[in-house]
Amino acid sequence: MKLKKKELLQNFKKFELILIIVALLALPLLFLKPVSLTSFQSLDVSTQKLDLLIENSTEILLKLNSGEGERLTSLAISGEVIGDGYAAVYLTDGKTKLLVWHNLINLQNEITGYSIAKSQSQFNKTIEISLGEQIKEQISVPSEGACYSGQFSDACVQTCTLDPKWDGKEWKLLVYLTSGTKLKLDRIIFVFE
Repeated sequence: MKLKKKELLQNFKKFELILIIVALLALPLLFLKPVSLTSFQSLDVSTQKLDLLIENSTEILLKLNSGEGERLTSLAISGEVIGDGYAAVYLTDGKTKLLVWHNLINLQNEITGYSIAKSQSQFNKTIEISLGEQIKEQISVPSEGACYSGQFSDACVQTCTLDPKWDGKEWKLLVYLTSGTKLKLDRIIFVFE
């Protein structure tokens, strides 16, 4: 009888030790914030053809032609830069200005954009697109890196995943070009939630 009690006590101590180790390993999980998956997401993606050739810095007005209560959660562009100068595209809601794309080859390792598994949307969401005013403001060209010309596809730097506070139904793409540079925007890719 004493032997069984001794074995039970040893087994209980082993179990208690394992339980303490598991609790200590799980404790940090209580303090972690929710993780946002940005490497691969399966979403309903809408693509809209633009076919715009922009020769000067200008605004492009965007207006949602879709249902109420939706918000823009992601925006990317595809196109081609022509010339050796600097080109950059920003998205603004009038308060915040986010970089969508630029043709700067950064000398540091910079990861931009994310992969989206494209699925056919049940709803045909569109954005009304019109050219706005020419931008008089000059953009400063970053001194680090070199500019490239050629095609780019599904580019998003700060607009891959938009903050939930980003709302509204109207936005502007601000296209900045240095002298002698042109930008051909082929399509816009967007996700609404």
